[in-house]
Amino acid sequence: MSRNRERESGAIILETSIVIPIFLFLILGIYGLFVISAAQSRITHALVQSALSLSQDSYGNSKLDSAVKKDATFYKDLTSMVTDLLRIGNDPYFTSKSDWYTDSYAKGDKHTSEVSLRNLTVRERFVGYLAGDRDSADQLLKSVGVINGLSGVKITSTVSGEDLTINLEYTLQLWFDFFDVGKFPVKQSYTARMWK
Repeated sequence: MSRNRERESGAIILETSIVIPIFLFLILGIYGLFVISAAQSRITHALVQSALSLSQDSYGNSKLDSAVKKDATFYKDLTSMVTDLLRIGNDPYFTSKSDWYTDSYAKGDKHTSEVSLRNLTVRERFVGYLAGDRDSADQLLKSVGVINGLSGVKITSTVSGEDLTINLEYTLQLWFDFFDVGKFPVKQSYTARMWK
């Protein structure tokens, strides 16, 4: 009788030692997928909001009077004055008075520097909507598994006619990547119509 109990006890220990690691890996895998889903959602939200915000810069810069314009001597209406005063004090992560969206620079060496300026403006706006500043955005991206944080995110943009397209490329890594197989390259893009 005691030998049967010892055999049953040994079988239970053996079964438990096999099932518990499998169960733990399954739970970790599901949790990792939830973390990646949350990261994708947050990054996508910042991408969409920054594209929509950037699409309004052309309207604000071309239609509203500004004290920084060369030809502006006075405001035409109260709306332009109030809007300009609000934009003067705004955070550069959320507004830009430069004409980064124009295609008047499409010829010559200036084109490369203007495209770099546009991509820098787009990056700053993305950072603003993601976390508010560079350090917070970098920490946030690292915490959700983006390899190299903010420096691991490649942001490019194109302006084609009235459309602004922002492209993001980065690599997500599962936090429990024991066998170095949990890296996922991600490409996202969003197109917004520029306000005229």
